[in-house]
Amino acid sequence: MRGTGRRRRRPSRPGGGSCCVTVHGMDIGKWLAKQPKPEVWQTLTEGQRQRLEAIGVVPLAPPAEPKAPATRPDCLERL
Repeated sequence: MRGTGRRRRRPSRPGGGSCCVTVHGMDIGKWLAKQPKPEVWQTLTEGQRQRLEAIGVVPLAPPAEPKAPATRPDCLERL
C-alpha cells in the first residue's frame, strides 16, 4: 500500500537505540564517556566527582607506566 502516511525510521544504532540524547546541544553519551578519563576527572570539582560517583561513574585507572626493556643478565657475557 502506498500513501499510508507512515514512514519507517531506520535505527541509527545497532539494536534500534536512538542516536543521541542532547542537553543544550551536548551529546550526553559522549560527555559521560569522557568524564572517567584521568585527565578529565582531575579537572572536576569535588562536588562534581561526588555526584558522578553517586550514579556509578568512577575514574578510570591512570595508564600504566611503560616497562623498561629487558636487559640480558650478566651471566651471559663471555669471560
